[in-house]
Amino acid sequence: MNSKDRSKDYFKERRLVLALIIVLIWSAIDAEDYFAWIALTIPAMIYAGVFIATHNKFKFTYFAYVLVFIHIVILLIGAKYTYPLNPLFEEIKEIFNLSRNHYDRLGHLAQGFVPAIIAREFLLRKGYFKKSKFFYVTVFAFVMAISASWELLEFSAVIISGRSAQYVLSLQGDVLDTHKDMLGAFIGAALALIFFSKTHDKWIRDISEE
Repeated sequence: MNSKDRSKDYFKERRLVLALIIVLIWSAIDAEDYFAWIALTIPAMIYAGVFIATHNKFKFTYFAYVLVFIHIVILLIGAKYTYPLNPLFEEIKEIFNLSRNHYDRLGHLAQGFVPAIIAREFLLRKGYFKKSKFFYVTVFAFVMAISASWELLEFSAVIISGRSAQYVLSLQGDVLDTHKDMLGAFIGAALALIFFSKTHDKWIRDISEE
């Protein structure tokens, strides 16, 4: 990749950061519940901060950065409205006569989909693994660790805040909600690996030629 292409990628990545700041500000305006907004925004900002801080040490593909951006936007939208009250998914709930608002399911699918791509890229490009059964087991283990950690963070928020578990965990009356959230992350990871591995491999080849 020549200097012109590297400069182009640099500005594309900068635009992602700028867009993320705009979405962050938007999410804070008239947020449904500022305790929920803070609780959900802090992990999202840590998430973004890790990739920004490590950019010079390990630069992921632009494909991976776009997916991370989309994932963080999903989190910030959830922070603005809270997951049980997302307006678009409330309309979907009404149209299809659903029992709950399913925006949190989208969030947990992304929680599996994006970390699977991140883990896949890091492990392959660092040469820690070649594609094998154990490689895919490791990717899924990483995804499930992220999912379990998120559930533990939600548990901690219930304990610290003293608020109802139904409210903080967005159970919406489903006693198996936590289990379904983790299943959603597993399905998201499977979808990423099944349908996007070839696309991801092309991006990895391109960045490896720099």
